[in-house]
Amino acid sequence: MKNQLLIHYQNILRIRLFEEKVLNLFYNGMIRGTTHVCIGQEAVAVGACSSLDNSDYITSNHRGHGHLIARGASLDRLMAELFGKEDGYSRGAGGSQHIAVAELNFLGSNGITGGGIPIATGAALKIKLKKQKAISVCFTGDGATAQGTFHESLNMASVMELPLLVIVENNQYAMSTHLSATSPTKVIANRTKGYNIKAITIDGNDVRAVEQAVKEAKEYIIKNNCPFLIEAMTTRLKGHSRSDDCSYIDPNTIKKWKEKGPVLNIENEIRKTHNLDFDFDSIKEKISTEIQSAITFAQNSNFLDFKKYQQNNIKSTTIKIKPKQTKDYSYMQAINLALSDELQNNGKVVLLGEDIAKYGGAFKVTKDLFEKFGEKRIINTPICENSFVGMAIGAAMSGMRPVVEIMFMDFILLALDQIANHAAKFPTIYAGEYSVPLTIRTPAGGRRGYGATHSQCFESILAKIPGLMVVSPFTVNDAYHQTRQAINCDSPVIIVEHKGLYSQRGEIDFSTSISINKARILRKGSDITIISYSQMLQLSLEAANALASENISAEVIDLRCLNPIDIETIVASVIKTGKVIFAEEGNKTGGIGSEVTSLIQEKCFGYLEAPIVRIAAVDIAIPAAKPLEEQTLPQIQDIIKAVKKLIADY
Repeated sequence: MKNQLLIHYQNILRIRLFEEKVLNLFYNGMIRGTTHVCIGQEAVAVGACSSLDNSDYITSNHRGHGHLIARGASLDRLMAELFGKEDGYSRGAGGSQHIAVAELNFLGSNGITGGGIPIATGAALKIKLKKQKAISVCFTGDGATAQGTFHESLNMASVMELPLLVIVENNQYAMSTHLSATSPTKVIANRTKGYNIKAITIDGNDVRAVEQAVKEAKEYIIKNNCPFLIEAMTTRLKGHSRSDDCSYIDPNTIKKWKEKGPVLNIENEIRKTHNLDFDFDSIKEKISTEIQSAITFAQNSNFLDFKKYQQNNIKSTTIKIKPKQTKDYSYMQAINLALSDELQNNGKVVLLGEDIAKYGGAFKVTKDLFEKFGEKRIINTPICENSFVGMAIGAAMSGMRPVVEIMFMDFILLALDQIANHAAKFPTIYAGEYSVPLTIRTPAGGRRGYGATHSQCFESILAKIPGLMVVSPFTVNDAYHQTRQAINCDSPVIIVEHKGLYSQRGEIDFSTSISINKARILRKGSDITIISYSQMLQLSLEAANALASENISAEVIDLRCLNPIDIETIVASVIKTGKVIFAEEGNKTGGIGSEVTSLIQEKCFGYLEAPIVRIAAVDIAIPAAKPLEEQTLPQIQDIIKAVKKLIADY
């Protein structure tokens, strides 16, 4: 016990001295950006991590240095990261807030308040599905308990009986706002009652109390197959971030906190158990030397070459297809078959979403998969898009290949935080420590009278997010192949399925695969190029056939992939025809057409014989009434009229 106490003391002191030096380096301009230190909270990290095994997963928040050091991170590499150097854990890309270490099962510190909670829930899901004797631990703060992700994740963890331990480091302040102004209860542990989760409140400045609580919580979680929450009462002796002078807290209060802080607390304990003449100074000197060595290591490291940084971006894939008898399928059946094949071939694949199990999803795309693969592979989620997408990200980072269904594309806005700030960014800002093999499927589009919140096309919002592949299959064959390729991709992929295509029929060619991000020419022509994707291709092809009767030869290109865009196929066609129309169902302002036509201007301006024309939805909310919806969304006649005018004028 005495030896363990000394180890705890060294680890607490290592965090304290490291972060004090880090603040000094920031103040002296040697490190740029921002940082959030855990000075005063060190005992929570040290006590908790001492009770965990290497197989346990950890997620952290923006105040993550202490958790990393307590987990066993190298001070050299951690300091190099803060200096923005290549030898840092995230190769300088993540900085103070974004560090992940795969060898430590450390799924990342995180700059989004409450963002890591559903990710930890996803790691817990993986542990459960693979029947591992481990837990997933989420360190978070009292401020994050006001976030929806906190409540949604606790709800999911309880309903799904996941081995999740949430450790709330309650320092009473969310940035500068006291807990009393943001919470109806002073005891955060009380909030778990509605989720039927056991919770305790402990002294977070007592390292041995934390150690014992986490040890017992882990045993309880594994024995009872359920989540647990520990509220660790602690104090933040510095500001929220390096620019925060803590002027909103009475200096006398901070003085009292220091007297009860973890460093003095454990030093007093050591004096009682050892003797009054214990040599604290030699330990401090040794750790200070270790920290100075880390600074030297960081200063001698180089900055990452930008080209290497860019390499951690979207990665496409190819898959082998087992031949089947060619058969007529609907678009919906093709997706269902692709999901079934991947579930059959790869035990890491799981499906997550609202009503996707016995009900088969809102559009019956997952029909019969629950009966075939069971509740551990086809998982119904509560209605909480942001958190179950976050859960899928955590599952992906810890080794699974989740496929998420968002019931309507309109609802994907609820999950944009997890999609844009986590799924798309993690492979890059964590410097390849983790990939995110996540697939998100979602039906888009109107023409059904569903109205303004069930008919929208948001693919242009998604396509502008770096690191996120966005595909939109048009044919039945593409629906099958692009779905399977997306699931096998090591980067996050969003599949946009137009509702109007689900009943379309066609054949699947099982003899060969396709390129997931390669555009193709659906109809050859010589007078004008019509570029489109998804259901608008139906209208474009019908328009091209109608124009052919008037001796106008239109070439029709299927984009297939909306990010990255295959500009080479487009350029070759534009050089041939000299005239371009882009047709999409989404809004004209900020649409996919805006990006494609801009690229055409950049790549082949000299070959254009006429201005590029964009056809899209009117920039208003989509109405439910059929006549109004028809006037809002682009029609075949809009394409025909635009082509004729362009040909006549130029």
